[in-house]
Amino acid sequence: MTGRRISRADETALARMIKKYGKDAVHAALDNGPKHSTKGAPQRPKTLYSGLAATVDLIAEIHRAKGHPAPKRAAFEEAAALESDEKGRPVTVATIKRYYRLGRAQLRGK
Repeated sequence: MTGRRISRADETALARMIKKYGKDAVHAALDNGPKHSTKGAPQRPKTLYSGLAATVDLIAEIHRAKGHPAPKRAAFEEAAALESDEKGRPVTVATIKRYYRLGRAQLRGK
């Protein structure tokens, strides 16, 4: 017990659910129910970052094979031209670089 008390309204609602669905069903619903979310903006899944890092590396290898003087920079610019955020706006090269660093760390297992 955490020492916190529930309100009388919550207590009667819980008693009503136990009477209607049974104690085991209510316990199962509490165990599988939604978890408390943290404050702030939702985090993007880290798998997207690792896929972006692998794509940027592949594009950089293509530019390197063509003899481009700055293949990594060209790969970042090309990836920025292809990407857009959730609202459809273009993503900057700085954002692609930040996602690339996160994706490389994800691929290394950190």
